[in-house]
Amino acid sequence: MVMVNGDGTYAPSPAISQLVNFDPSAFPDARDYLDAAWEVLADAGNIRMPLGEYPHSPHYGWVEDCFGVGWQLMLTDPGRDPPFTPGSSFVVRCPDQATIDQVWDALSADPGAEACGWLKNRFGISWQVLPENMGELMARPGAHEHMMTMRKIIIDEL
Repeated sequence: MVMVNGDGTYAPSPAISQLVNFDPSAFPDARDYLDAAWEVLADAGNIRMPLGEYPHSPHYGWVEDCFGVGWQLMLTDPGRDPPFTPGSSFVVRCPDQATIDQVWDALSADPGAEACGWLKNRFGISWQVLPENMGELMARPGAHEHMMTMRKIIIDEL
């Protein structure tokens, strides 16, 4: 990440933060490393969520450092990680069928989860792979019914 700020005109957006995951299965002292990083970042910073236990992590905190950059520090607990659901997905808007095919082939890992332009990748994350002009295509008579029978969107069939 590179942040450029030559003067006080702009500040980092609090809507974007860095997530640093401390994994005790890879580093036995992960909790100590997290605590040390927290102390440095919180010094002269702004604590957004105090370091503590949360439903998604046994040890987590969110802080803005002295420069206004947001940091989320989290201790991994694989037994507590919630599964990914289609409630959150990434959308890829493609200019043509060739791009849809290329993106689909690169991402799709669970044929049973494919429906109406949706797929799941090898991590279980949902993606929607759609034509850029989806709104225009869906305005065609019968397009919605056709789409509901598709797995991957085929532009010429809408």
